[in-house]
Amino acid sequence: MTVTVEQLIESAAGSVGRNISELADVVEPLELILASCQEEGLSAAGWHRARGALFLALTNRLAIKGELAHHPEVRDERIDGPLVITCLPRTGTTFLHRLMAQDPGNRVLRYSETVHPVSYRLPDSGLDARETHTARALEMVEAASPGFQALHPIDAESPEECRPLLLSSFRSLGFEFFLPTERYHAWLGHRDHLAAYQHYLAQLQILQRQQRGARWLLKDPGHLDSLDHLTAVLPDARIIQIHRDPADMVASNASFRLALQQMRSDGVGQVSTGQKALSSLSARARLAMRFRDRYAGGARFYDVRYQDLVADPIGVVKRLYADLG
Repeated sequence: MTVTVEQLIESAAGSVGRNISELADVVEPLELILASCQEEGLSAAGWHRARGALFLALTNRLAIKGELAHHPEVRDERIDGPLVITCLPRTGTTFLHRLMAQDPGNRVLRYSETVHPVSYRLPDSGLDARETHTARALEMVEAASPGFQALHPIDAESPEECRPLLLSSFRSLGFEFFLPTERYHAWLGHRDHLAAYQHYLAQLQILQRQQRGARWLLKDPGHLDSLDHLTAVLPDARIIQIHRDPADMVASNASFRLALQQMRSDGVGQVSTGQKALSSLSARARLAMRFRDRYAGGARFYDVRYQDLVADPIGVVKRLYADLG
């Protein structure tokens, strides 16, 4: 099974009734991602998942453009004082995020909202796109990656991280967990990520307009790579960072990466996966430390020790709320 750029763009544009010219700016990154997929030799399940993920990112990009064109006032929505959980992966971010999501004073992204930030009717059937594609996405995850639910359980209403909102920018590192992206990453390293975060902000504004009230509680380990850009679009964000023993964290991350890669390809090497995990995590940690060094006293950061979170999660949240005020 192979997928072409032309097939993806024509299919995505047709599904939402938009013009293919609106996706001209993502042709290059799409070509690079698909070239990496060809080089790795994806399994049939891997290609199925790749097509589904890229199709969804493209349709969302078109829907977001349409929503902003029809409702430019969305850009006036203020995202005030969001809490953002970000740190290296496999440090308890999902646990803390889902725990804090139980507080009705916090507004989280739901899985269905990340599948489709813009809810609209499908041109061919008139069905709600968010409901239809969320059900399809969950089915696709189960079919293409039978072990994924054990690694990261999700349903339509599950609190979800921000990564899917950044994928449709096609300026995000987030594809790496389920697609081979070496060519794309090399290209991305020479691009400014601010546009990706402006695209991310627009989606938060669209979703806030649909449901106002509570303070945003956001979570994504990927934000650690782009704290400059995150705080450029969310200048009063307060950042919660969890710290775990690096030896345990790297081992857990490598194991998670290996499980995901084995779902898409045969012959994935354990040693090479571990080496890539260590290299990537080390670089990301250095980026975060440099950012924090520029903020005397780290006033916008709130630190949590992983062992404290495991031992006394409610106590950790109480201390966070006391510090946050």
